[in-house]
Amino acid sequence: MRANAHRFLLLDALRGVAALAVVSGHLGDAWGHPISQFYILAVDFFFILSGFVIAYAYKSKLAGAMAAPAFWRIRMIRLYPLLVVGALIGGAAMFVLHGDEPHHEPWRIAASTALAALALPTLLFTTSMAFPVNGPAWSLFFELLANFVYAPVSRFLTRNRLIVLTGMAALLLVVDTLNRGTIESGWSIHELLGGVLRVFFGFTCGLMLYEVRPTWKLKSVYGWALMAALCFVLLAPLAFKPFEQLTISLVIMPAIVWAGSAIEMAGAGMEVVTFLGMLSYPIYILHKPMLDVSVSVLRKLDPSGALMPLWIPLQFAFLIGMAWLGLKLIDEPVRKWLTGRFRGPPKPAPAAVAAP
Repeated sequence: MRANAHRFLLLDALRGVAALAVVSGHLGDAWGHPISQFYILAVDFFFILSGFVIAYAYKSKLAGAMAAPAFWRIRMIRLYPLLVVGALIGGAAMFVLHGDEPHHEPWRIAASTALAALALPTLLFTTSMAFPVNGPAWSLFFELLANFVYAPVSRFLTRNRLIVLTGMAALLLVVDTLNRGTIESGWSIHELLGGVLRVFFGFTCGLMLYEVRPTWKLKSVYGWALMAALCFVLLAPLAFKPFEQLTISLVIMPAIVWAGSAIEMAGAGMEVVTFLGMLSYPIYILHKPMLDVSVSVLRKLDPSGALMPLWIPLQFAFLIGMAWLGLKLIDEPVRKWLTGRFRGPPKPAPAAVAAP
């Protein structure tokens, strides 16, 4: 582990909390009992966190010998294995659930699956969803877009420039949100510009927060408090209005990331912290198609929904288990192989120094 990497274990755990909030929100929606609409703001949290972590891991490298293509390759290896798996599961789920419906011919499903596996939106269906095969993949499209832009310009992003850019991005996001009446955008093929503005603010804000990160430390107990606070914010049963959305995305979430970067988790509960961090990406990118299929099956077994209080926790556990299997059986070994395969030629060993 790199020096000081343990400090940011909490940030990984917070990503896991946000991902589980998304799963909870989708579960409630699927059964017709919405918990909250604020869970969709988890994506804004992901963007902020990504900017911070990317700056921590790659800012100095990109300023040195690392070229942009090498950075892009690393990010693709990190994200694409499970992105492809999620697309394949989503394509199979769509064929099973909707294959007999109009405009859902096998070629459309296959083409949309291929596009989703590449993190590219589709126009092949009548739905407005940019990624109908696997809905959550829309945020990966913008994540990769931000990564692509960041690499060649990172060396020019000084702290003051990032502060200015973050302010500009926040202003644009405020104007767009107030104009449309909601911050919710990016998932629709007709609102991709809104997604650009969300990732522009989130990723840039994360880069800026890294530059002004705290130099002091907080105890682990504050980390647990931050995880509880983030969970409450994302699942709060409050009115989903523009002012509340902007307050959470532009103020509360950056504050959580900034404060979280000062906390070094230790002591009891570290297994939970580590588990949340490892689970965050697999559960986010894999859960939706499996959820759709399982809800369809359970509705046929229990048409009245009388056993819904039993089905929901069972589904939650099932999705966590499948995400863990995806991590251990596919993601980690495939990323290890790809890293070895595309590491590039080894650096020449330094010349030996002749003995005096």
